[in-house]
Amino acid sequence: MKWVLSRVLGVFVVSLVCGCLATADGVPSNLQINGGAGDPNPISGNSFNVLQNDNSASQINNVILLFSVPNDTSTTPPAWLSTLSSSSGTIGGAFLAGDLATSPTCKNTVSGTDVYSCANLSTQNNNSNSLTNFNIAQQHDNGFTAGVYGIYEVTITGANLDAKGSITITGAIPFGTFVDAYGVSQSGTDYFTPFTESGLAVPEPSSLVLLGTGLLVLGAFGARRFLEN
Repeated sequence: MKWVLSRVLGVFVVSLVCGCLATADGVPSNLQINGGAGDPNPISGNSFNVLQNDNSASQINNVILLFSVPNDTSTTPPAWLSTLSSSSGTIGGAFLAGDLATSPTCKNTVSGTDVYSCANLSTQNNNSNSLTNFNIAQQHDNGFTAGVYGIYEVTITGANLDAKGSITITGAIPFGTFVDAYGVSQSGTDYFTPFTESGLAVPEPSSLVLLGTGLLVLGAFGARRFLEN
């Protein structure tokens, strides 16, 4: 009798676990910027990928990109937005989402306000893409913090981002800009970029070489002045 009960219990547990796994397979995972799980992932060369890392067959027709530009207080879309292009679909209207650069609730980097809330986008209470976290990463990676982030919203219409699909975005993205992606599948599920996979524009290698060369020149000049004295 004990053997029979144990077998029945084992089958029940296995069925329960398999049922949970089958359900989990249909739960979409987040969008990714340049893949992986960086903190955040760097963007270099003015080009980055948006990946739908999902096991289901859902599709995102329109992908929304949020560009958080440090210390940008403009109330009109900047010229660099017109340089954006994509390898799939077409870039839709580029516009400032809700005058965010001067909004009291979105410019305060200490408040922890996330960019999705600033743009009135639903992300299932994801608060990791907060301006506070942006500044922590900004200081760590680029050596400065911002008192305000101008947040611009761009829609890629007709992206048709299928499961495991990706698109490439190219443009003159300002240094230190954070990039987040958002979309809604045909079934109505929200897709968004977690902070650990959000993009952060970093200096191009050529700029770093010029900076290093400049520092060496300044160092040599200082040493020469010291010897002369």
